[in-house]
Amino acid sequence: MEDSLILIKKRLNRRVVATVRDTLRFKIPTFPANSRTEIEAVLDYQNILSALNPPNIPGSNPLQRELDTLVLRMAVRDKAGNTSDTIESRQIYVIR
Repeated sequence: MEDSLILIKKRLNRRVVATVRDTLRFKIPTFPANSRTEIEAVLDYQNILSALNPPNIPGSNPLQRELDTLVLRMAVRDKAGNTSDTIESRQIYVIR
């Protein structure tokens, strides 16, 4: 097991649809026990998408897709399997 950053995408849209990759794991450098650190994660468009096939917005002309509205829940896990407190982002809107 390696030190890793765990991101969970929680889709907030009212219409429930199939989602893609709800949990992402990224390897991070080993850091000493009992220390604090700052981690920056840069997500590309494909990683931040939530809905597999977002529904159309009713009445839109031309036809438009519904935004993905989501929050990211983040935690760090170390090699020993210890998991940090979980933090949550503000709402994120992904435009299709």
